[in-house]
Amino acid sequence: MIKENIQISSSYSVKDDRFEIEHIPESTLICEISDSFFRFIVKDKRSRIVWLEDFPIYPQSKNARIKQLFEDHTLLSARFWKDVIFLIHGEHKTFVPAELDAKHGLSLLQQLSNSSIESAHITKTENGSFAVNSTEDLLQLLKDYRQDKPAKIVLADSVLEKPTIIFHRFGVSLFTGGQSSNIYHAKSFEDFLRLIEDFEIKPIEICGEVTEYALEYKQLKARLPQVSLAQQVSGIQFSQYFQECPKHRYFLLFCASKRV
Repeated sequence: MIKENIQISSSYSVKDDRFEIEHIPESTLICEISDSFFRFIVKDKRSRIVWLEDFPIYPQSKNARIKQLFEDHTLLSARFWKDVIFLIHGEHKTFVPAELDAKHGLSLLQQLSNSSIESAHITKTENGSFAVNSTEDLLQLLKDYRQDKPAKIVLADSVLEKPTIIFHRFGVSLFTGGQSSNIYHAKSFEDFLRLIEDFEIKPIEICGEVTEYALEYKQLKARLPQVSLAQQVSGIQFSQYFQECPKHRYFLLFCASKRV
C-alpha cells in the first residue's frame, strides 16, 4: 500500500490500494489543471484507471500549490512514469484548421480577446491547431516536471471528439466537434446561453462542475432536450473502486487516457 503524506489532502479521491510505487514505470499519469483545481488519474499497465485525486487551488497561489504537490505528494513526486500528460484550461482559446506556432497563436488570441495575453500554448492535431492562453511560469513548471522524457502538454478541450459543454468554476465552454470544430468560452452562464442561440448541435454531452440537479443543467435541458451528462467513456476500463465516481466531472481526464 502506498504511504501518503497526511499534510496533503484532496477534496475527492478514488484509490485502488493494490496499486504500488513499483507499478509507476509501466503506468501513465494524466493531470488536469485549471484556476480552481488540480486533479490527476493513474492508468496502469492493464489500461485500467486505478487512482484519482482532486485538489482545490486558487488563482493567486496556483503555481505554488502545484509545485508543492509535485514535491510532496507521494505519487506526483515520482518522476519515473511511463508517460505524463498535462491538460490545461484557459479563458481564451480557439481552433484553427491549419498548423500554428506559439507566436501566431498568441497574436490570434490577442485579436480575438482584445486583451493583453502573456503567452499561448499550441496543441496540434491532424485537423489543425488549438491555441490557449497560459502563463510562462506555469508552462515552464510543467515542462520541468521531468527532464529525461518531457511531459505532453495539451489544451484540455482538445481531447474531446463529440460536441461537449464544459462547466468550470469560472465559466462555461463549448466544443462543437465535427469537421468544422471550434471552441467557445463564456465567463457566465447567462452569456453562455446567449452564445449557444446560434448553434444547432445535437446531441451534446455535459461535463465538469455541474450535476443533474443544478439550476444551470435544468435550464439547458429545457432549452436543449438532447443534452445529457457525460457518464460513459467508451473503451475505458476502471478499477472496481470507481463505481460511485461522478464520471462526468472527470470526463476530460478519462478521454485523455484513451490516447495513451
